[in-house]
Amino acid sequence: MGVSTTVRGVAKVEASEAERRGARLAVDGVVLCGGLSRRLGEDKAAARLGERSLLERAVQTLRPLCDQLFLACGSRDRYAELGLPRVLDEAPELGPVSGLIAGLEAARASHVLAVACDMPFLTPELLGALVERAAADSLDVAVLASERGVEPLCAVYGRRCLRAMRAARAAGRHRVLAFLEEPPAPGEAPLEVGRLHLGELGRGATPERLTNVNTPEDLARARRHEAGEERS
Repeated sequence: MGVSTTVRGVAKVEASEAERRGARLAVDGVVLCGGLSRRLGEDKAAARLGERSLLERAVQTLRPLCDQLFLACGSRDRYAELGLPRVLDEAPELGPVSGLIAGLEAARASHVLAVACDMPFLTPELLGALVERAAADSLDVAVLASERGVEPLCAVYGRRCLRAMRAARAAGRHRVLAFLEEPPAPGEAPLEVGRLHLGELGRGATPERLTNVNTPEDLARARRHEAGEERS
């Protein structure tokens, strides 16, 4: 991809590689890694799990599915050592929705596959099934779901979401999915929203795949789980 750059939004200058190959839905990837990690007490993205950091694991999971990959690294330019373009929040301290907006603004593809860096047990197969659902149902939003509810930081978002996302953020509603409460603009079709439930997938789609690492205890459990998988 060449020299890494920091961007706050770039024009769609050409069709993505997947679009040129005739894929049904081309996606760019966005790793959301701009959090303050207050509960963990250290930089979450840099925390080690096995031989890789949480951020490195997220990048390697997304890479097979995406034409280009952005790191939404908050308000500071970080993680240049990974050689990937970074996008910065225009409205820092407002949570992951700002990183998601920055990623969508930078994307060349019509959709982005967005994943939080603190979900270390996701797999390309699981995320690929989510992209397939978005394609099959012509969705603007496709979220992964389990018995715990939906996972808005493991989801596909189309660029058509941007207007509603910006409007919700400007109104002070910073939950990731708050934009779904926004009415369509005049003449604009409503956003198409769907979900993919773990129960629809195979035996490998266990609840542990949606593990979040937020605290030192979460990280310790993830390390035990990782060690158990390596022994099995």
